[in-house]
Amino acid sequence: MILIENFKLCLTLSIIGQLSGLSFNQPKFCPAATWNSLGTIFAAYDIIHGSPYSIFITTNNSIYVVAHAIPNIYIWLNSSVNLTMTITVPGLPLQSIFVKNDNELYVERGFLPTRNIEKWILNTNRSTVVMNNITPYPCYSIFIDIINNLYCSLDQRHTVVKNWLDDDDTTPMIVVGNGFPGSTSNTLIQPSGLFVDASLNLYVADFGNHRIQMFPPGESHAITVAGATSLNITTSLNYPTGVTMDGDGYLYIVDSNKNRIVREGLNGFQCIIGCVASGLAANQLSGPRDMAFDSNGNIYVADSRNRRIQKFSYSKTSCDPITNVSLITSSRSPSFNQPKFCPVAAWNPFGSTFSALNIIRGPPHSIFITTNNSIYVVVQAISHIYIWLNNSVNPTITITEFSSSPKSIFVQNDNELYIERGTSLKRTIEKRILNTNSSTPVMDIAAPCYSIFIDILNYLYCSLDQRHTVVKNWLDDDDTTPMIVAGTGIPGPTPNTLIQPSGLFVDASLNLYVADFGNHRIQKFRSGESHGITVAGATSLNITTSLNYPTGITMDGDGYLYIVDQGNHRIVRKELNGFRCILGCTTFGSAANELSLPRDMAFDSYGNIYVADANNLQIQKFSYAKVSCNPITNVSLLTSSRSPWFNQPKFCPAATWNSFGAIFSAKNIISGTPDSIFITTNNSIYVVAQGTPNIYIWLNNSVNLTMAITVPGLPLQSIFVQNDNELYIERGTSNKRTIEKWILNTNSSTPVMDIAAPCYSIFIDILNYLYCSLNQYHIIMKNWLDDDDTTPMIVAGTGLSGSTSNTLNSPYGVFVDASLNLYVADYGNHRIQMFPPGESQGITVAGEQSINTTITLKNPTGVTMDGDGYLYIVDQGNHRIVRGGSTGFRCILGCITSGSESYKLKRPRGMAFDSYGNIYVADWGNQRIQKFSYPKLSCKPRTTITRTTNTPVVSHSTKALAGYLIQCLMFFMLYI
Repeated sequence: MILIENFKLCLTLSIIGQLSGLSFNQPKFCPAATWNSLGTIFAAYDIIHGSPYSIFITTNNSIYVVAHAIPNIYIWLNSSVNLTMTITVPGLPLQSIFVKNDNELYVERGFLPTRNIEKWILNTNRSTVVMNNITPYPCYSIFIDIINNLYCSLDQRHTVVKNWLDDDDTTPMIVVGNGFPGSTSNTLIQPSGLFVDASLNLYVADFGNHRIQMFPPGESHAITVAGATSLNITTSLNYPTGVTMDGDGYLYIVDSNKNRIVREGLNGFQCIIGCVASGLAANQLSGPRDMAFDSNGNIYVADSRNRRIQKFSYSKTSCDPITNVSLITSSRSPSFNQPKFCPVAAWNPFGSTFSALNIIRGPPHSIFITTNNSIYVVVQAISHIYIWLNNSVNPTITITEFSSSPKSIFVQNDNELYIERGTSLKRTIEKRILNTNSSTPVMDIAAPCYSIFIDILNYLYCSLDQRHTVVKNWLDDDDTTPMIVAGTGIPGPTPNTLIQPSGLFVDASLNLYVADFGNHRIQKFRSGESHGITVAGATSLNITTSLNYPTGITMDGDGYLYIVDQGNHRIVRKELNGFRCILGCTTFGSAANELSLPRDMAFDSYGNIYVADANNLQIQKFSYAKVSCNPITNVSLLTSSRSPWFNQPKFCPAATWNSFGAIFSAKNIISGTPDSIFITTNNSIYVVAQGTPNIYIWLNNSVNLTMAITVPGLPLQSIFVQNDNELYIERGTSNKRTIEKWILNTNSSTPVMDIAAPCYSIFIDILNYLYCSLNQYHIIMKNWLDDDDTTPMIVAGTGLSGSTSNTLNSPYGVFVDASLNLYVADYGNHRIQMFPPGESQGITVAGEQSINTTITLKNPTGVTMDGDGYLYIVDQGNHRIVRGGSTGFRCILGCITSGSESYKLKRPRGMAFDSYGNIYVADWGNQRIQKFSYPKLSCKPRTTITRTTNTPVVSHSTKALAGYLIQCLMFFMLYI
């Protein structure tokens, strides 16, 4: 026998290619294939007179059924819907059948104490014994592989035996199991269903071990491919009885005690049939024993305890070759918004109040936004629902007639509201048609729903936080009785328990996500699974975030999660590399960039996020910054797209400036202390002064003030100029600020960036991104000027003051070079930080903790760069201007001490070059603009002068001599 076995295995590869084909169906399906969850009764008790145990369907769709305790075979030939014949097999009742060539029936036959497997030829009395002495016990399952080995699972003997049909030997041999029940890799407990694939791998439904075992050919030790101890943890099984395979090699398992059919796919296993509770309904099974495919991909199930054969039709549209969209994803479009974003998407961290206590009259509990931007807000404390229809900014409708206090709402078709209603004794979820008195109960519930959700198959889910469970009910029938889909009713931290489940979301693959409030985690339950996988928070495999009492969860169009992390007062987003905070990332409070105990969130169709900010008694709107997902521009555009609008002269390394400044403008002209200065390439000079809403302008090299523009609103701090007539300045009130583009000599102005506080500095780079340093919030923000979106995004800083590489402390001046490196005068940290494009971690290039230790800074307020890429720093606390060079930094202006003399500065705030290389300083403490001339001779080649006469050297004036002495003293102090 062993010799024959080895001979057969050696010939396998050559034989497989010459076989006539399988006698049963193995259809091919796309990964998203689905079946109608409502089965139809193909045959019931009135026909088969017993509990069906086994079903076999041939490739021409002849159906064979055997039923428990009856020695009959029921046959429907060639796609017939009516029973064709019934064969009574003398002897003991049958349990299994296998059919070849549509007329060869392999069945058991015998009388105690022995049994045989016989080949019966249909419509004849001919039968042949093919396996004998299989003990007094029946075969649970019979299977014939592609090289004609017949297998029998002896469940009561805990073994699988086989015999080759192409010789006359009818003696079986044990191929797996040792006759003793066990849970090791080479033992079985009551093996049931069998399947052998084209590679001769044997799959066994290991009933008592709750697993599917795969035995490679010739091996007695198995690999667990599904269920208990499987490497694949996406499913658990409970007494599986059947296993088969489709044309792509994916397994289908009859999970008997869970009353369902499970399918394997690319991402693990999922329930496809009987995914609710056991029962008699069309979408339910009870103790199924076996399944089979017909040639059309429909699934027939031997639904044993219901004494019927159920047919579940394959939804061909789920694998439509044109759309490749499954029925699951196309049956219903979501009624809510799921925008798509790039991986680095950002939102303005400063929210605007969409609705506050003066409108909603209480803490908002839940928010829902439809695809046409109708907004629904539930305020539980006063039992009101507020509705803003179709992008309205004012409430359209308020619904108040409730006998209980609803917490949540779900909306379909923009007029079907699913909400709670009832008393303390009886509660229901009702479907209410807007603007009518029509309402229909759709689910009976035992306690309030924290959250309501409807999936794309029209199942309604309710999180019963007080009962520690999630229940669901199907809306397409009249049954209002829910079933538990997650949680046991007892609070706990295990994979199958919950503590006060809150927000819910079900994706297009029917995965259920639960904000497991009391366990500080998000649990994902695959369709039909009672054991969850922790995808965020405590005990998650992903350790990039921790959660504190999460209350809400949703998903964008790319499948990334968004979590309302209530206890941490923030919104967290899932991305490729883990989770990150996107809103409320500083501390809790009532400021525009803060949240306090948020409860829920929703997207509008534009990608903006609305947050039910419960403790602040408001709905906050956080605008999506489209600029965050603008395409990256190529390098040539980076360096050539626009010429700077300001001057960047080139100097030699030894360049110096006259240390005695001349007063360009003083308090008698600018009427305040100058905060900012900007000089265009044609030497027009623009100055804004603290405490005044004025812009002072000297056009085209003029030494006399040309004009002064008063900007209504708050005093200005900074200015940037393009094209010599486009002024970028702040405008607004204490409640709302924007940066506007003003066209000189006109009344035309356009908002270009919404801001939450004054900008200390404004800068526009060569790609037309506008930057603003919000020193009160310790961040730098930017926005692109080439579209109409005024929503900025954070590019540096976190919103919390700090001295780490990714934090800032009161940032002041900003500068962006031609390579898009951002330089920030980090005032409170006494340093200059450089942020490469797209990076949130800065590099200290000057000051404290700098790699270059040649300079210390004290409260720097300004930074700019010359044409050779050397930095110039307004070192306010040291009352000086510092220049970078190849050998480090050195002081060039105000290098002695503070004062009002012409060679001194006092708390300077900003500086700028004119086209000649002269430096203008906003000398804040002296309330003046100082001009320090660039002597070009400082960079001319030096020559040796030979004195040819005895002409005496002309003496300097007393003032000039004093100047030289001062410069000598300066160099002595700097370099000695």
